[in-house]
Amino acid sequence: MFNLFEMDGPFYRAMAIIADFMIVNFLFIITALPIFTLGAALSALYGVLLNYDVNREENIFVCYTRTFKQNWKQSTVMNLLILLISSVLITNIMLYPIYQGVFKPLVNSALIIISIIIFLFSTLIYPYFAKFHDSMRNASKNVLKMIADNIFRTLSIACISVVPIGIMLVSAELLLLGLYFFLFIGFSLVGYMNARLLNQIFNKYLNHSQ
Repeated sequence: MFNLFEMDGPFYRAMAIIADFMIVNFLFIITALPIFTLGAALSALYGVLLNYDVNREENIFVCYTRTFKQNWKQSTVMNLLILLISSVLITNIMLYPIYQGVFKPLVNSALIIISIIIFLFSTLIYPYFAKFHDSMRNASKNVLKMIADNIFRTLSIACISVVPIGIMLVSAELLLLGLYFFLFIGFSLVGYMNARLLNQIFNKYLNHSQ
């Protein structure tokens, strides 16, 4: 007779997956707390989640720390560059209302387009570092090409990342609930949903290179 709670049953497997996600979530929060290590932490997060469906037997801690160390330099430099560019964009957006030049509509359009490109770029670059061994220059060019070739999947990834934050901002109760959600499992769960789409993008290029 089928036993729901046997060691190989669906309940045990579900609990094991939840435990894995909570461990990854904890490791991500700890390593991302210094803002300058956020890039390396994101690469490590996706280093685990991109291969989770095919390699669940590997030790989560070992996989995470290995990917974190491997991508530390590239991901940290990229993170600082993105933070710098984002700071410039935010400054220009804040100053935009007082700009009275004839090119104001053009400036507005440029700020929106550049902001979208930077955000989409940041959603793919750290998973790219986790999946491929490449220089920063080649990685940047390849990620921009991937975005252009897979715009709908990239937009879906961006939406999955942003929607939970938007829901949290609806009310104080949802904000508190969302904070608990991300504290325990949110980052890894959102990352896993993104990883399913990211693998669809990356595998096309892996198969092509083979």
